[in-house]
Amino acid sequence: SDKNIEKLIQGRVDLIVEDPVVVKEYERANNLEHELVVLDQAITSDYNHIVFTKSKNVSELRRSIDQELRKIKNDGTLDDIFYAYNMAYYGEAFKLLETTYPPPKKFIQDETNTPIRIGILGDTKPYAYYENDELTGFGVEFITEVLSRIGVEYELIDIPFSRMLEELKNGSMDIGTDLYLKPDREEFVQYPALPYAAYPTVIFKKADNDLNFTGNLEELASYSIGYIRDYYIGPLDEYKDQFDFVATASPEQNIENLVNDRVDIIIDIKSTGEHIIDEMNLTDEIVAVEPAIYYDYSYVVFSKESNLSNLVYEYEATVQTMFEDGTIERLSEKYGLPYLEFEELN
Repeated sequence: SDKNIEKLIQGRVDLIVEDPVVVKEYERANNLEHELVVLDQAITSDYNHIVFTKSKNVSELRRSIDQELRKIKNDGTLDDIFYAYNMAYYGEAFKLLETTYPPPKKFIQDETNTPIRIGILGDTKPYAYYENDELTGFGVEFITEVLSRIGVEYELIDIPFSRMLEELKNGSMDIGTDLYLKPDREEFVQYPALPYAAYPTVIFKKADNDLNFTGNLEELASYSIGYIRDYYIGPLDEYKDQFDFVATASPEQNIENLVNDRVDIIIDIKSTGEHIIDEMNLTDEIVAVEPAIYYDYSYVVFSKESNLSNLVYEYEATVQTMFEDGTIERLSEKYGLPYLEFEELN
C-alpha cells in the first residue's frame, strides 16, 4: 500500500485504488495532510470477518464473539477503538457501508443460549425414524447438518403432527419439519425459499385389488380410503364429505388397516409407504398405484412467534451450499431417495 501511494505522490501514476483509511494514515505519518484527495464514492464494498476452522467445534465461541461484537458496536466501544488508533474515519466509513450495503443477515442466539426446538415426525421413514433408540433418517441428518453449519444449539423433539402445528402457532416450537405449503399455515410460520423435499403422494392397494386408477379421482368413489389424520392429501381433501374416509394416527396403522381389510385403499407419500411396507415384509401383498394423486413440496418451517427471520436467511444460504457441495445428493443416496426429487432446485 505504501508503494502504491508513493507512486501517486511521485507522479508516476494519476490515480490509485486504495483503502481510504490506509491513505489517511499514510498522510498523518508523513505529514502530508490535505495533499491527497479521496473520492467520496467508493468503487468497491466489502466486509472483513473473523473466520474459524470447521475442524474444531467452536459453535459456543462463535456465538459468544457474535454477541460481544454486537454489544461493542451498539454501545460505542468499537468507535472508541477506531478513534484510539486514529481510525475515526474508518468507523464512519464502516457505518456508511452498513447503511449502503447491508451485511448478510446473521442469526445470533440469545445470551441464554436456549436451544432451538425442532419438531420431528419420528414415524416417517426414511425421513425420520428410530434406529437403536436414536432418531435418524434423511430429514434428521439434513436439519442437524444445516444448524450445525450455522452454529446454533438445538434439540430434536419427536412430536405428533397436530401438536407440532399447535406449538408452532404459540412459539413453544421454533422449527417444524416436513410441512406442505398451505395458506392457513403461512399465518403462523415462515416458509424458506427452498423446499426440504418433493413428494409424490399415491394410492396403495392390495396386490389382488382390481382398481385401475387413471388419475380421475371420481374413480375412487366406491372405495373406502385410509389416510393419516391431519396429513394433507391434496385434491382428495375436497372429497372428504363425499367419499368414505378412515383416519388413523400413523402410517403404520394406515397400512395395518389395509392389510386387515378395514379399508380398500390407503393414501400416503410414496417413499414413506414403500419403506414401511418393506419393513413389514408386505412387498408382495401391497403395491403402489400410478399415477400419483399429486406432487407437493415439503418444507422446514419457522415459527413467526420465535422471530427467526435471520435464521431463515442463514438456513436458505446454507441449504444452497449443501446442494452445491454434494451433501444433499450424498444424503439422498444414503437413504435410498432419488436425487431427482431435488434436481430442479440446483
